[in-house]
Amino acid sequence: MDFVVKQAEFEGPLDLLLQLVEKRKLFINDISLAGVTDDYLGHIGNLKVGIDEKTEFLGIAAILILLKTRSLLPNLELTDEEVGSVGELERRLAIFQVFTNAGASIREFIKNNLPLKLPAKRKRLKPIVFVHDEALNINSLHNEMLGILNRQPKKEVLQKVVIQKVLTIEEVIDSLHKRIANATSFMFSAFTKHHAHANASTKEVRVNIIVSFIAMLELVRQGILEVTQNELFDDIAINKNNHNKQYE
Repeated sequence: MDFVVKQAEFEGPLDLLLQLVEKRKLFINDISLAGVTDDYLGHIGNLKVGIDEKTEFLGIAAILILLKTRSLLPNLELTDEEVGSVGELERRLAIFQVFTNAGASIREFIKNNLPLKLPAKRKRLKPIVFVHDEALNINSLHNEMLGILNRQPKKEVLQKVVIQKVLTIEEVIDSLHKRIANATSFMFSAFTKHHAHANASTKEVRVNIIVSFIAMLELVRQGILEVTQNELFDDIAINKNNHNKQYE
């Protein structure tokens, strides 16, 4: 299904994500977020914005892909950092929903010229009297202000890091096409090891497995591959679909 995106329909990554969740009448949780992953990726794939703005969309997309992968691979355990990222996204989206609903109510008041009633002022029972403290003077105020300024957190200087290119789903799909053209079948574990370099970190290996798994599912959906798994958590056998005319 093709996506027709109008920029004015949403005002940022959280606005887009909230619209997709509310469209399906879902509560904000990890299950509902995993369910709208495909729609979200379809929308941002058609965005024509600057790299800085698109980075915000891609950051949320990475968390959604992680949630969808976990829903497909129940034995995939998330790190503490990943769990924190998911929780932070749910919290931010819930807060954004509160402000969005409040904004909609205010716009409705303005649109219909409804009066905004403010709470009545409380009657002052006793006059407020300012009693000057003898210890309060220019020097004490100056010292107190210096103390407040010194207690302010220092600006953290972030260390520059080199951004390494990660494996993309398109690259893995292309690799699967070439592999199945030269072999009738192979194992999923052997395929993922083919992409991992010798010094790959644990996180890089996890990303490689996730991306390879999603690419494999896409080719199964297209009818190019057939997969079998004898037991839960066993290795997955990948076979060429002989009924697909592409490889006849």
